[in-house]
Amino acid sequence: MAAAAEPLLPISAVIITKNEADRIGRCLASLRFAAEVIVVDSGSTDGTVELATSLGARVVHHDWLGYGPQKNYAISLATQPWTLSIDADEEVTPALAQALRQRLGEEVPPRVAGFRMRRQLVFAGRRLRFGRSVNYPVRLFRTHCGTFDAVTIHESLRVDGDVASLRGTLLHHSYRSLSDYLTTLNSFTSLTAQDKAARGCRVPRGYALRLPWEIFHRYFLRLGVLDGRPGLQWCLLSAFYVYVKYAKLDELLSRPRQADAPQRR
Repeated sequence: MAAAAEPLLPISAVIITKNEADRIGRCLASLRFAAEVIVVDSGSTDGTVELATSLGARVVHHDWLGYGPQKNYAISLATQPWTLSIDADEEVTPALAQALRQRLGEEVPPRVAGFRMRRQLVFAGRRLRFGRSVNYPVRLFRTHCGTFDAVTIHESLRVDGDVASLRGTLLHHSYRSLSDYLTTLNSFTSLTAQDKAARGCRVPRGYALRLPWEIFHRYFLRLGVLDGRPGLQWCLLSAFYVYVKYAKLDELLSRPRQADAPQRR
């Protein structure tokens, strides 16, 4: 006799996408426990919409608003008591899915409005353990108790209530290749610099010295050396990311001074 299927959890999994056909399948396959999966797409041309639909997701088109506002729109479509905000390049491991079943199978205290979970980077085909490659974001929350900051990049989730922790791991299959990383770095550092400039942020003094410090901090102090060649690549590229975002901010803030400077004849 076949084993009975496990009941679906009262979770709306929400994903924002644009041209993620090459990796959203893995993400959706890991969400079979969710009662509802919603994909908010902002104009994919690579078959993302068709693939997500074929895998059972509800797909809604919505023009791009920026990361925070786009995710808030996705949350507004959720119909289940709990919402799981997940990216197309992420994957819920079986251990995390089991932790979700166990935790939501119990009575969650009303004061608990969200759960944080371990998120681990997969880089160059390897699960990294060190070099600041693991973090603990809040991703599961009561649907009407969580909103993202209205920023265009590096959005943060704010939860109205206490936050507990879940066992298990959310895998982040970050970048398709080194070329993809560099393309993303160029885009994200520009957006970050523009956001900081709009908020009146200043360039830290001696920001260029952050490059060697970040390498030393991530590779030696945070033990990135133990992750082998992928760990070295990750530490070097992450340090470069920090430097470039401040270099671009410096460039943005210098433009008015250059425009006002007297012209040489």
